[in-house]
Parts: sequence; structure tokens; C-alpha cells
Amino acid sequence: MENTHVGLVKIEDSIITKVKYMHSKFNRELGDTMTIDGVAMRVGVIGSSKNEVIDALNDFIRNQNSIIRKQNKAANIRLNLKILNLLK
Repeated sequence: MENTHVGLVKIEDSIITKVKYMHSKFNRELGDTMTIDGVAMRVGVIGSSKNEVIDALNDFIRNQNSIIRKQNKAANIRLNLKILNLLK
């Protein structure tokens, strides 16, 4: 039996809604489902240290936030253009 550092990810509608680090006493594989505090989460990261797993989870969130910010910026530009056209 080997201790495993895992990062759990909950994804809804292709958006990461929750991440959690866990030190598991059992070997885990990517995609395994675990229920933590009544919430079903999947193993998204396996690493050799706690810091490695947390860095990977932070990268997931950083990338997702970047994509969402770009989408929101594009939506705001489209909305502003519609408003400007209405005011003409």
C-alpha cells in the first residue's frame, strides 16, 4: 500500500466547480470517482508531492479563469456595440 497525492476535480457543464487536494492511503488512477463530504469528485491529478498537485490544480483554475474572462470580454464588446447602434 502506497500513499498517493491526488487532486480531485468536480466538473459541471464543462466548467470546473470545485477542486480539492487529498492525501490518499490507496493507489488511485485518473478518472476514479471519490465522494468527499457528500460530493462526487473525480481524480484529475496524481503527483509525487502535495505542492506538485496543488500547482497543477491552480493551473487548471488559472486557465479556466482566463478563458472565462476572454468570453466575458467578447460578450461585453458585442453588447456595447449593440447599445451604440441603438443610440444612433
